[in-house]
Amino acid sequence: MYKSPLFLQTILSTGTGSTWVMPIGPPLPPATDCNGKLFHPGGPSKHYPDSVESYFYIIVPLAVRIELEFSSTYIWNGFDIEWGSGSVCDYDWLEIFDGPTSASPSLGKYCNTTGKPVGLSSTGNALTFHFHSDAAVIGQGFEMNWSCRRL
Repeated sequence: MYKSPLFLQTILSTGTGSTWVMPIGPPLPPATDCNGKLFHPGGPSKHYPDSVESYFYIIVPLAVRIELEFSSTYIWNGFDIEWGSGSVCDYDWLEIFDGPTSASPSLGKYCNTTGKPVGLSSTGNALTFHFHSDAAVIGQGFEMNWSCRRL
């Protein structure tokens, strides 16, 4: 379901979860489904754009853990974010925080230098995602599924 011409929001809603695209513009209200799919800004049919700062939040009431898996239905290997310099992601990256804000503990900053995140899960009912791209090289982006464990 497309909700606004100003920025990308939920693109599909099903009985088993929702599919989301990280916004280009103001943050969206948190996703609250126990299961869902998240794409980079630009969505499954486009590479992510240059010069983007994007935030996305998952807050699932009564969840005790949210588990993440990067899949490859639309994007080869499920993850393609520009290589960093040396061993760090300093150009484009996806940073994941274990909690409801970007002040929560970081679970890592990821790009092709680090490889896609594997085996990540929250310690509670919330995760925050920060996607950054600089003004140069772009990649295909990412495709991520989440599922939760409830009380």
